[in-house]
Amino acid sequence: MYGGDVSYRLNTEGDTRYQFGDEVRLNLDFEYILLPWVYKKPGHELFTLLEATFVHKEVDQSRDRAISATRRTELLLAPGLQYIATEQLLFSVSVQFPVFADVKGRGLERDYNVLAEFRFAF
Repeated sequence: MYGGDVSYRLNTEGDTRYQFGDEVRLNLDFEYILLPWVYKKPGHELFTLLEATFVHKEVDQSRDRAISATRRTELLLAPGLQYIATEQLLFSVSVQFPVFADVKGRGLERDYNVLAEFRFAF
């Protein structure tokens, strides 16, 4: 299974005259059922996942002055596992790390992110 989405965030000036840069994001998600080998009904499934995220963020501005260290372009991968206990309950965990990062100036680069998820549908 696979899925994806594209988003664009347009940021505008706030009360403090600080404007965050616009951001484009592309997310892709690939899943494969590991268990059960014989699929009979929903629930008790273990998936392996690979999530990919591409982010391009424009420079922030403060009082009409660009802050070059806030511009970034990144490609992040996140392999992980997802367990669907029941039709209402899901657990997942993955580790996201950069494959490519272009961070301007003295901007902060990512090392890794741990992503954990718990969902319960009422």
